[in-house]
Amino acid sequence: MRITWLRFHRKWRRLAVLVVAVYLVVNGLLFSKLIGWVDDLSSLMEKRYDPFGSIHRNPCPMQRNLYASERILTGSDAVCQTAWSDNDADIQMESVLDELSVGYPNLVLTVYGWADTIRVEAWSPAPLTVIVMPHSHQDPGWLSTMDAYYTQFTKGTLDNIAEQLSANPSWTFIWNEIVFLQRWWTDASNEQRIKFKKLLVSGQLELVSGGLVMPDESLTHFNAILDQLVEGHQWVKQTFNITIENNWAIDPFGHSATVPYLLREAGLKNMVIQRTHFAVKREFAKRRSFEFYWRQSWDFEGKHDMFCHMLPFLLYNIPHSCGPDRHVCCQFDFHHQHCYHGKSHIPVVSVTENNLAELAESLWEQLQKKASLYRHGVVLLPHGDDFRYATKPEWEAQMFNLQKIMDYINRNDRMQTKITFGTLNDYFKAVKSEKAPGPPSSKGPFAVLSGDFLPYSDRSDQYWTGFYTSRPWIKEAVSRLQDYLRSAEILFTLSLSVTKINTSMASLYRKLESSRRTLAVSLHYDAITGTSKANVMQDNKLSIQQAFGELNNVHETCIKGILKNYDHKYQTINITGDSGPQLLILRQDLPIRLLIWNSIGTKRDVVARVLTDTRDVHVTDVYERRVTQQVDPEWTEDGHVTDGTFWLSFQAEVPGFSVAGYLVDISTDDVHASVVTLYNVTSSKQGTHKTINSFYIQPRVTDYFNISNDILTASFSSCDGLLSSVYYPAIGATFTADLSFITYSTGHHTHPFRDKSGAYIFLPDGSARVILYFL
Repeated sequence: MRITWLRFHRKWRRLAVLVVAVYLVVNGLLFSKLIGWVDDLSSLMEKRYDPFGSIHRNPCPMQRNLYASERILTGSDAVCQTAWSDNDADIQMESVLDELSVGYPNLVLTVYGWADTIRVEAWSPAPLTVIVMPHSHQDPGWLSTMDAYYTQFTKGTLDNIAEQLSANPSWTFIWNEIVFLQRWWTDASNEQRIKFKKLLVSGQLELVSGGLVMPDESLTHFNAILDQLVEGHQWVKQTFNITIENNWAIDPFGHSATVPYLLREAGLKNMVIQRTHFAVKREFAKRRSFEFYWRQSWDFEGKHDMFCHMLPFLLYNIPHSCGPDRHVCCQFDFHHQHCYHGKSHIPVVSVTENNLAELAESLWEQLQKKASLYRHGVVLLPHGDDFRYATKPEWEAQMFNLQKIMDYINRNDRMQTKITFGTLNDYFKAVKSEKAPGPPSSKGPFAVLSGDFLPYSDRSDQYWTGFYTSRPWIKEAVSRLQDYLRSAEILFTLSLSVTKINTSMASLYRKLESSRRTLAVSLHYDAITGTSKANVMQDNKLSIQQAFGELNNVHETCIKGILKNYDHKYQTINITGDSGPQLLILRQDLPIRLLIWNSIGTKRDVVARVLTDTRDVHVTDVYERRVTQQVDPEWTEDGHVTDGTFWLSFQAEVPGFSVAGYLVDISTDDVHASVVTLYNVTSSKQGTHKTINSFYIQPRVTDYFNISNDILTASFSSCDGLLSSVYYPAIGATFTADLSFITYSTGHHTHPFRDKSGAYIFLPDGSARVILYFL
């Protein structure tokens, strides 16, 4: 029967209107977004950044073209030469990355947001030896501060290691972060210390890596990595009398080729890595090359090869540990109920007689699949995650349930698998006993690899290069701290040669140790990278500031010890970097002797700079000779001249590892101040000079200004202050320099096909754009 609109029930009429309205609105929004996405895609194809091409336009109307003159090198020209030859590596990462297919499934949505890039469809049962290795990954700062993590998780984990392993001799564990272990050792009871040492002797517990932290490998300096490694290894040797043999680096954002060399020279024999490009893992799965000898590009004989095990799957947690199917492996995390297959939740249950056979079969199948990715029948099954095994209930839930499954597999003759708890050392011993690889120079069953694993990407085009510039202040602060710490250590060593070891020197050494620990924590891959939460970064900043204060005290005290018979009033300056606090010399303190410390082994001719509250000063050396000096204004960050403070710059000459003295005193004659010239300044009194803080101001409107010395003349644009050209009078040649600043725009969360950049990932929404005006 036909129902007219008027007879239609009022309630249903309203509902129908609402449905139509929603339909129109949704389709309208989708249409508008579709237009936006098309625009985004077209912008991706647009060539925005071409600094030397036709689209680049200098915004300054006074810009003129300068052309470089070219000269062909002759036989008399000095040329740097180097030898280059093949180091006989089976896998050259540069070639692999050039040829690698980095395709990633589009429009893939899983519960984790990632597709499985490694799948094992076919496998054949084989006899296996499986090492189940419990572990707990402990960040010394990330979402919470180091202190908060220690109180909430770390102390409980280490307490339970001593208690649970002692009560269960078949259980094992590995520990990596020595900076946390040092703190726990201070808090531990005598009984806990005795148990801990016994576990290390028996082999139930293994200390891995031995450094204070797990450092970043792309932003850090090798000297700082070695410093934290030495500090950790020495403490372990002095405290437990053991030597670290295996490295465990499962969370740095990519892996450098330099680190295996440093580790090998530090006495380590094997290493484990995790975060490498997803396409590299996919390729290595085809080659069965997840284990290899890592060779330096310059090492033609393999003398420094390091045996490396790469974890094959996306992450180091339990769902990605036993095999390629995470919806199966997550069932063996008996403490956390986070197990899914697609969107379907899989309940995690304790092992009983009813489900034992099924769970054991599932685990055995995953282990067989994982073994097919390697060249031997030994399987490493890491069992852990961030801050796990912190409580007794978790220990009992994990270990007792795992033990039931392991016992079942060991009893099952069909499975032909021996599965036990073990450590990293147990795994590498089993691998090398089953497959003797032969001398490192031969290819053997394991490949030889040369190169690095940077940058890192876990899916699609999401390269983890954003952290190269995230929070740049921490990167600069760590570099300065490293320099200042080295300077303090050298001064401390020199002072020991003229000073007896006493309580004062012991106190200074403790400050050096504290500063080393601060530097080490700053090297952590969530610290120097700038990827921690804001409050954690602030905590790092305060620690670094405190370290600078302690190191400044070490500098001053050691200088006093070296110059104990020096009766002049003095201040110290380190000329090898802008390290430590800025020195301000007050007029009321003049005359004052500046002791300039050179912490490198060669003579330095430098310009030393100090702040003063007067411009009427002069500088003399130890022979009372006037030295070349200059008094400049101090500028604020927003471009203003400060009132009452000045920069005093003077030329200093200091031998290596030496201290030179210079006297700063009030000048009785007229000191000629530098004329400060501001370019393109609009003044109400054109053609006249004005002064700011006793400095002359001279407006200029020329196209360029030059800075010259005996070797070259550099020409800068008055419009933007950038270098325009360099002239070399010796060869009569001018070389142009076209400089520009560029910026990238981030993506937006409303785009369905693109994520946005962040602290970790550099993912712009298009090509770079030139910043036309920035002054």
